[in-house]
Amino acid sequence: MLELTKREIAEKLNLPIRTIQLWTDQGIVFPDVRAASGKGIARLYSERNLLEFAMVKILAKDYNIKLTQLQSMFLLLRQDDLGETPSGFKDFYTDPSYGNSKEMLYVMSINASSMGGGNQLIVMTKEKGKDFAGLENLVQPFSETEAVIGFSILFIGRIKKQAMEMAGVNLDNWANETPEKRSIQSS
Repeated sequence: MLELTKREIAEKLNLPIRTIQLWTDQGIVFPDVRAASGKGIARLYSERNLLEFAMVKILAKDYNIKLTQLQSMFLLLRQDDLGETPSGFKDFYTDPSYGNSKEMLYVMSINASSMGGGNQLIVMTKEKGKDFAGLENLVQPFSETEAVIGFSILFIGRIKKQAMEMAGVNLDNWANETPEKRSIQSS
């Protein structure tokens, strides 16, 4: 497994080291290789973490997504490592069909009555010759008394592809690691 420091990630993505530190401290990206464990013990990141940082950069800078929203999104994407994600989300990072014939959608909704909202991850498969259809039916109110007044949909598979190109990441090696070697560690 490739081990990267925050300095190496910052250099690859042309970001300040402090930004990498901030995104880790806010729980958006968790170091796969080694979490901080006391003074002088540096965090180490995997290739997947490099991809996650590239995705955060794209989403925060190009799409103006708030860091709190990104924290929710990456927690949902990471649930597969914790054995909590439905099988449809499995292998998002390593399956090359995401962004091509299959898409991971992140839906952010706003409900009218509570002015709150909800976030969902949805996997869709593209039919031959057609783009992803039926997006307007994806967002459902969380109760019968609420109405959805607005929502945003992010095509996370396409963003993952863009981030892979930006970071020069190939996750084939990471996908072949044993689950113990690629497990998420909390910081």
